[in-house]
Amino acid sequence: MLLPKRVKRRKVQRGRLKGTAHKGNKVTYGDFGLVALEPSWITSRQIEAARIAMTRYIKRGGQVWINNTTQNNGMVYMVPAPPFFKVRPKEKQIIRIMRTASVLPSDRESLFWLNVQEIPPKPKVSEGNVLAVAVNTKVKLIYRPKALVTGRHDAEKKMQIIHRGTETYLVNPTPYYFAVTGITVNGQPVKLSDSVMDKISQFAPKSEVALGHLSLNGTIMVQAVNDWGGMQKYTLE
Repeated sequence: MLLPKRVKRRKVQRGRLKGTAHKGNKVTYGDFGLVALEPSWITSRQIEAARIAMTRYIKRGGQVWINNTTQNNGMVYMVPAPPFFKVRPKEKQIIRIMRTASVLPSDRESLFWLNVQEIPPKPKVSEGNVLAVAVNTKVKLIYRPKALVTGRHDAEKKMQIIHRGTETYLVNPTPYYFAVTGITVNGQPVKLSDSVMDKISQFAPKSEVALGHLSLNGTIMVQAVNDWGGMQKYTLE
């Protein structure tokens, strides 16, 4: 029989039960912990029972972060708080957006995306196949400088249709972001490609988008999403 090298104490010591614990008596990582109310050893069954109780307590959780769309320099301009949270049944969670940098452009809007990633709970039943669905919700977040607050009303009317050769362009000369969902000429909808629709759905300020080889003559109306989330039609000037 092979024996390990001879040491002073071969048996692993379990420690002492008497006295007050000064180490491992605080929850450093996470929100839950196990504590013995009297001198005793915590068994594996107790740990499993605590895990089941915590799983039932934490029904659903989530993670929140913000994507920067317009400023591609790696800086963090806005931070959501809290970044992690849990939501119990029939409850809600308030998320605060804190601005961390003051170097955003003051002559135009800046676009961000607020992401809310759902973390589904662990299923109670371990037998059989379980389908867990995690939903990621993206909400458009636009930073508008104070100097541009008063001029936002019906700013969509200032968009322009220009022709350069055989190409037709939709121009946004304003400092605001527009969410254009469709264009009509004399009441008839204009068919646009999917790539064009993706660009005008988040129409950047002081930019233009090529619509293609189109002849748009007559009364041009643009359908867009206003600041309150409603669909509204605007007649271009």
